[in-house]
Amino acid sequence: MAPVYSSTQQAALWGGGLLLGFLGVGILLDKALSRPLRRLTQIAEQFVHSGIPALASMDPGPIQEVQTLAKAWQQAAANQQALLDRLWQQQQQYCAVVEQQTELICRFRPDTSITYANPAYLRFFGRSAEETIGRRWRDSLPPEEREAVLQALAVLTPEHPFHRSEREYPGEDGQSRWVSWVDRGIFDSQGQLVEILSVGREITEQKSGPNSS
Repeated sequence: MAPVYSSTQQAALWGGGLLLGFLGVGILLDKALSRPLRRLTQIAEQFVHSGIPALASMDPGPIQEVQTLAKAWQQAAANQQALLDRLWQQQQQYCAVVEQQTELICRFRPDTSITYANPAYLRFFGRSAEETIGRRWRDSLPPEEREAVLQALAVLTPEHPFHRSEREYPGEDGQSRWVSWVDRGIFDSQGQLVEILSVGREITEQKSGPNSS
């Protein structure tokens, strides 16, 4: 589970860094371009009023500054593209890690609507991605269990984001299958729960072994 959580945090940090980088570059360019552009406007107005003589004494400084800024902008754009490429690579690595996990991994909203499920999760429950995404998994629970599940999720906070549970599922052969779940709350900047990352590990053998209670 550690690689999954680490990759999620890294992707979030890269995304935030890119946003701040774009905002910073925009502010700096706005300030840097305003001075030479004002000077070019003044030269253009002088040319309109005075004609050709104004061109002979035209200060090349503003044009050079604009050219320098254009080169700086090209370099900044190249740097931002490099960051985007690195973020994309990290996202691909994250997806590869999740897709190859034998653990059951899913993400869902506070109402338990599933937004993602890895292949192991789909195989365990015998459903396709189309049948799973958007489905509220709490609806498959017995009515007496639903309220307890929602209460457990409701108490997740940024300070205490984890919840652990064990759940029993009926198997196709009539035998029960058990899964140990670890849920991790994902919160927005205001501390509101927006999604839950859930990782499950089948523990049927442990439950049916000689040492099980």
